[in-house]
Amino acid sequence: DGKNKKLTMEELRLQWLSWLAPEESDAVRQLERRLHDSVTLTPDPTVARTAVDFAAEHHFERAAVVPERTLLTTALHHAIGRAGPEAILQAEYRSDLIVGQEQGRTMVTSPAVLAEEEMMLAFAKSGRNACDALVTERPAAAPEWFNAGQRKALKHLLTNQDRIMVLRGVAGAGKTSLLSELNQQAEANGRQIHAFAPSADASRGVLREAGFTAAETLATLLVSPKLQEAVRTQ
Repeated sequence: DGKNKKLTMEELRLQWLSWLAPEESDAVRQLERRLHDSVTLTPDPTVARTAVDFAAEHHFERAAVVPERTLLTTALHHAIGRAGPEAILQAEYRSDLIVGQEQGRTMVTSPAVLAEEEMMLAFAKSGRNACDALVTERPAAAPEWFNAGQRKALKHLLTNQDRIMVLRGVAGAGKTSLLSELNQQAEANGRQIHAFAPSADASRGVLREAGFTAAETLATLLVSPKLQEAVRTQ
């Protein structure tokens, strides 16, 4: 993964071979001959297909798009000793995975992930100007130590009427401090914010320390009818 990503696999192979001393090249060729003579994989398309399916399920659980080489690596590891690279590649080609180029890299996703993305986009578009703002009156002034970006983001989150709003910033930009102020102003206006995060550290650690005392994981929300009803009534 640390190699130059702009080079093709064949260019990388030539570069790696150029680094070998003559005796090292001979050793590699001898090892290749011994392996070829002693191990013969019986092609089994179901093994390769299962390995590709496993890799897709594994990676697309947390990412919408991954490098093709990452998915193929996982599939090869899953099928090691039972299916070779050619079988894995054929299984990928015959699958319904969507392959494309991004900045010179081959990336892959799945129709199921694409459908989820389209569903989320449609949900976000349908929620434009569909809700009451968290603060219907003029928001209170932001803390003096907030920078311009934090002030602008806080005002947007408090007064916007979209169902979906996104707060994005690099680590250390002050997102947690901003959310803490957002929570205080919302509560002062009679609104309750339910906070959730993917991990326990983020929800029960960072968010609770920021003032969201009942913050929970998304997994808890998905399995708790009581919590779902509490959120639905807001």
